[in-house]
Amino acid sequence: MIRLPNIGPVMAVRIYEYRERHGPFHDIEDIKKVEGIGPAIFAGIRYYIRVR
Repeated sequence: MIRLPNIGPVMAVRIYEYRERHGPFHDIEDIKKVEGIGPAIFAGIRYYIRVR
């Protein structure tokens, strides 16, 4: 299991469902398209995420 700051189970499911509908993120900024991830949460997780 991987944990990110400020990302709980509900937000993790939103991220998962977003990727299932729209495919993988192409840029780390794309995660802000997930409902509930705004500038503050993004600032806290940006150094923990990456895209391929």
